[in-house]
Amino acid sequence: MYQTRTFLTFCLLIGAFSIASGQKNVFFKTEEKSQKKGFSLQNLYFNFSSGYGNQNWQHSLSNVGLRAGDDQNIYFSDATSSSATATNFTRNDSALVRTVTLTNTLGLQDWVQNPGSSIGGQPFRRSETITYEGRVISQTTTNLPTGTVTDGYNFKYTGTGHSIPFNLSVAYAFPRFRLGAGVSFEFTKMGLLKQKDSVGLLKEFEFGTSIFSTRRLYGYVGYTFFRSKSYVYTTDMNIGIFRMSKSFDRASMRYLPMFNGGVTLEKNLSEYFRVSVSPRFEFKSYNLALPGNIRTVKHDILALYALVGISYSIPSGKKCPIKACGIRMHHVHGGQVWRGNPFYRWQNPRYGEEDPKLVKYKYKNRRKINPY
Repeated sequence: MYQTRTFLTFCLLIGAFSIASGQKNVFFKTEEKSQKKGFSLQNLYFNFSSGYGNQNWQHSLSNVGLRAGDDQNIYFSDATSSSATATNFTRNDSALVRTVTLTNTLGLQDWVQNPGSSIGGQPFRRSETITYEGRVISQTTTNLPTGTVTDGYNFKYTGTGHSIPFNLSVAYAFPRFRLGAGVSFEFTKMGLLKQKDSVGLLKEFEFGTSIFSTRRLYGYVGYTFFRSKSYVYTTDMNIGIFRMSKSFDRASMRYLPMFNGGVTLEKNLSEYFRVSVSPRFEFKSYNLALPGNIRTVKHDILALYALVGISYSIPSGKKCPIKACGIRMHHVHGGQVWRGNPFYRWQNPRYGEEDPKLVKYKYKNRRKINPY
């Protein structure tokens, strides 16, 4: 809940800043006029972003056991049953059946990252049920001498971590939509997972390897809802897959799809170069099979990100190679059209557009009597 409020507050602050900037929303007219019909390299965006992420991990454990004097291990039970005709009764009737159930235990210190070997493994409870024609006529339960495990506990664990993601993507920009794909690599430093309920029965869970990495491969779709010459606002969604580093028992993991969404606020520095900020959220989860497939534990990961990035498009022509040429517009040398400005500046600037402030008002001339 705290992370959700922080994310919404961040989005509102950015929205207020964009309104205060006073940019006129021309509702896609600028791009529709500037974009060429058909495929154009100018509309192919190469993006890189990085920033800070805050992750929240959580999972639930139901009907698990504890052993007296052991505050580090959780014991997962697995019942095995065997049935036979009750021949030691006065009447030998196949309808009279004895079922013996032995409840075994597997004690683990790590059920999140890399489950260890069994600490228990021995049965701790014996149940005997006698039925006749499917009806229970006798039922007894006995705790064995090794049965210091008490089951029936429910635990919820939650904890936070800090991460630094690195994202590379390519997308084609249509007047209102964007389609693309990308890859991501992220370093994460996890803290302790604490019990949300039943505090004090177990120690906090500590990752065996608290620093690990995550890789992602995703598809990208976006919708542009605001546009001016200087600013472009797009809401987008990434859907893909992720993989954890080798510190996890990857052979026992089953990954579920990853969802990542947010708003990208771009500042156009030129037709070919942009900078951006992007508040984002992400949800992903995985199932971890414990040794012997005694149980599968699902882990949910919710993350919030604040990213900054750059975006580049391939210019439509080459920069003029003549250093002494001071022309800033598109011009011709030797029958070929050249760009006058580098890719990070607006092409074909109007008079005074690149120097909107008068010379006498510039900071460097603030103390000069005659700034000219």
